[in-house]
Amino acid sequence: MKPPSSNQIGGKGSVRRKIKVVRNRNFTAKKTKEQLHFENMIKRINEYISNVDGEYRQVADVMVEDIIGDGFSDLERYDTKSKEIYLEIKGDVTKFIKNKLMNGNKFKGDTYTVLGKYFIKDCIECIVDIFNDIENFLEKKKYVEEQVDEKEFTDKQCFEFLGLDISITPTKLDVKRAFKNKSFEYHPDKHPEEINKYTKLYQDISVAYKLILKRYKL
Repeated sequence: MKPPSSNQIGGKGSVRRKIKVVRNRNFTAKKTKEQLHFENMIKRINEYISNVDGEYRQVADVMVEDIIGDGFSDLERYDTKSKEIYLEIKGDVTKFIKNKLMNGNKFKGDTYTVLGKYFIKDCIECIVDIFNDIENFLEKKKYVEEQVDEKEFTDKQCFEFLGLDISITPTKLDVKRAFKNKSFEYHPDKHPEEINKYTKLYQDISVAYKLILKRYKL
């Protein structure tokens, strides 16, 4: 006859007993190094945004929008997970970013997770580069260099620099497209033989762009 079962472990006289161990398993996906790096970058960007002086706020906001607009300019349909998102971004990337990735003037802490809902992995890697550019711009306070005297150019001069018709009130999209075309055409890197001349032209075009946005409240 078998002796009754026991929880006792070990030989005769042992007082050790089995302890039922219950481990709570965490099925939450671990964050990747890339995600952790991105989240830390977002924290730094938001801190830089908080530290922008009021007099430079508008210029900083416009330039961050420009970085985002330029970064998403070559977005293709296959970069997104749905046609609807692709069309929404192409229609107004600034509005998309503000609605999906921002709270007020700061980026959401879970921006990386949100990006995963709308973009394929390869595209997210490119978007991370865009945020690197934003961090670099804010960290080095390049918006201070971009701040200009509002009286430097007349409206007529600003419109001429951008190739716009002064008799027609432009939309923000009109101004951004004009700036993109002109800045590409006159970028100093495209004219190495006359780099000083085109550096000044490029700077004038940038000034005209920001002044029109400011004066027309676009």
